[in-house]
Amino acid sequence: MLRVLADENIHSEIIAYLRDNCDVLAVAQEKSLTGCSDYKLAQVAGKERRIIITADKHFGQLIQLHAEKEKLGLILLRYAFFDIEKIKAGLNKAIGEIKSKNLDKESFVIVLDERKMRVRRY
Repeated sequence: MLRVLADENIHSEIIAYLRDNCDVLAVAQEKSLTGCSDYKLAQVAGKERRIIITADKHFGQLIQLHAEKEKLGLILLRYAFFDIEKIKAGLNKAIGEIKSKNLDKESFVIVLDERKMRVRRY
């Protein structure tokens, strides 16, 4: 079961797409986490065993710092332009990678942009 937590900076169209393609989706706004620190969001994600989806590049450093203590996963959207179809295609590829390689059982960062997907395990 792929459990995801969408950060507050994720567009509503992406959230709608994720609702259709993830088993369990939580949205920061719906969990009263709007404006909370990255650390707090990571704590909630870790406790609930959720993968964070965000456009905030500071989360990558947070995952590195906490990789040994708890398993945290991150999908970082680094698109220069908002192209909903490209983002959906990238997320679809990332979700497939997570499921096929059981990445949700370990700490990882997946960075998506217009050109490629990079996966880093911790």
